[in-house]
Amino acid sequence: MKLKNKNLEQGQKVFVYRNLHTGTWSVKDKKTNRVIKHTDTVFLRDVDFKVSKKGNERVRKQKSKNVHAGVQGFVDDIGAHLLLIHSLEDFTEVTYNPYKYKSFVIKNTEQPVYEAQIVLMVENRVFVYDVPNHI
Repeated sequence: MKLKNKNLEQGQKVFVYRNLHTGTWSVKDKKTNRVIKHTDTVFLRDVDFKVSKKGNERVRKQKSKNVHAGVQGFVDDIGAHLLLIHSLEDFTEVTYNPYKYKSFVIKNTEQPVYEAQIVLMVENRVFVYDVPNHI
């Protein structure tokens, strides 16, 4: 089945992960569990950072990447509006490396991060505007 590359709708619940084959973000609709779009930029709100423990272990054991981590939240262009009044320096960069971490982490401090209010996924980078709970 060919990807329709649909427009994302405000408030749509999605799961987004980095597609290593296309170099873009793959956006999966949570209702249908199907990839509906490949894109360079995604703005989300009320986000949970998800990492499958078993998937992480499999990557470490097999030394071969698989889809086991991503960002789940609601499509919202508030991130685009924030970029109009702020620069990326006002955001906190988040990263995930399955060979180094078992969760997403704040890039500068390596503190685990599990949720955020606003997430910008721009090209190959992930930024949060507010990190309410990192441990």
